[in-house]
Amino acid sequence: MKKVYVSIIADLVHAGHIKILKEAAKYGEVTVGLLTLKACGELNDIPYLDYNKRKEVLENLSMIKNIVPQDSASY
Repeated sequence: MKKVYVSIIADLVHAGHIKILKEAAKYGEVTVGLLTLKACGELNDIPYLDYNKRKEVLENLSMIKNIVPQDSASY
């Protein structure tokens, strides 16, 4: 099975996130690179939820196989 990597902040998960993740799952096993506070800072974005809370939300989405911290805004 192919592996698909999606990088997101996922601060407040919305329909757009779900659509992207469902589409990614059509192509293979989805790993999410969840942006850390450092990576969010590179984008001048400060998340409302901390990393662990954002991760907990994503862990409950069936289309995601793995979640890894992404310390840079760049892939």
